[in-house]
Amino acid sequence: MSIPPQITFLACLPRSRSAWCANLLTHGPSFAYHEPLRWAVQDSGPADGTPAQVPNWLELARLAGTEYVTFCDTAFAYYWKRAMESVPKARALILWQGAEVSRLDWNKAVAKAGQPSLHNELGNEFYHMERELRQLEEYGLPASRVGHMRVKSLDRMSGVQALWEFCTGYGPFSPKLDLRRARMLMDLDIQAILPRYIDDSGAAPKVRMIGDVAPSPQPSPPVGAREKTKGVPCH
Repeated sequence: MSIPPQITFLACLPRSRSAWCANLLTHGPSFAYHEPLRWAVQDSGPADGTPAQVPNWLELARLAGTEYVTFCDTAFAYYWKRAMESVPKARALILWQGAEVSRLDWNKAVAKAGQPSLHNELGNEFYHMERELRQLEEYGLPASRVGHMRVKSLDRMSGVQALWEFCTGYGPFSPKLDLRRARMLMDLDIQAILPRYIDDSGAAPKVRMIGDVAPSPQPSPPVGAREKTKGVPCH
């Protein structure tokens, strides 16, 4: 019987470099899915954009064929409890960036695409997501299963190293980070392209961003904090 991969759920607000993290973590013995929850929505799913079913995380992890698998998804702000309960040995890494910073970054990105900024109702959703992530941090999971770091820490190699080590083991038990590749990704600063999240009418999208990509049976190719309170600090 094969040993199941070590699974990490990376949770963050939109525009928190989750696509960049997925790219970094897809290398060697590690693979990362970017926004897998968007695959879970079927055409017949609820009108509010919630998944008709939550993915089988262990099955997706085994499909990757690597020793370590990370699921990077902003929608974990809503589904973290179900995800953590369905994979009892999984870890969660919260990538912190303030709700207002994320909202402003989103509006800058959509402005470049010639699209409208988030109006108040959708803009307020960022603050709701932030509250949900704080509940994850305070949920009472063992410290070995929950980590947190600031998005800004990824501007430094020490922060990138901490991200890699948390998602692929701890310290000496972690496979070595390819520093040359990491530096190249830092220089490229890969980001998800926002226009594909905007509907044909030009209306601002739902912040959850679930369901605008058809389900895929195969892993998608790589597309690309707050002060310490509880859990494993990663900065």
